[in-house]
Amino acid sequence: MGWGAQAAYHAYTTHQRVTRLRMENERMQAGGAEDTTDEDKEECKRRAEESMRASQSMQSSFLHALWMVTQLDIETTLRGVTELVLTDPGVSHEQRLQRARALSLLGAIFMEQGEAKVDVAQMQQEMMKAGVRASEKQQSENEKHEQQRSSNSTS
Repeated sequence: MGWGAQAAYHAYTTHQRVTRLRMENERMQAGGAEDTTDEDKEECKRRAEESMRASQSMQSSFLHALWMVTQLDIETTLRGVTELVLTDPGVSHEQRLQRARALSLLGAIFMEQGEAKVDVAQMQQEMMKAGVRASEKQQSENEKHEQQRSSNSTS
């Protein structure tokens, strides 16, 4: 299985696990707050934490797959354009050689700039941090909602 298929499969299976955990949590919560034991609440909390970890893993896999697909798209486009530019029958052999030199120079410039300014691992870490912050915010909002629901049901 190729890297893209592996990343997509991991994202899919993680999504399935997250969905299953959320449905189980909703079923437990639908059972009623008044007859919920401390053990049930702990189980609910454990499942929510597991769901959050799985969501973060899924986000990481998705971002990795997205990055790889984008990279593949750019490389494929560049190959096609380069092939057209270097094999254009409407220009002389000398002009094709000049184009080849220009493409080589352009490639060297891109490689130099890419190495100097783009740290893919750092970019992925920043994207993951943003995903974690969003997940934590969502979890906090869910907990507030649950507390409000619990206080309304006891009133």
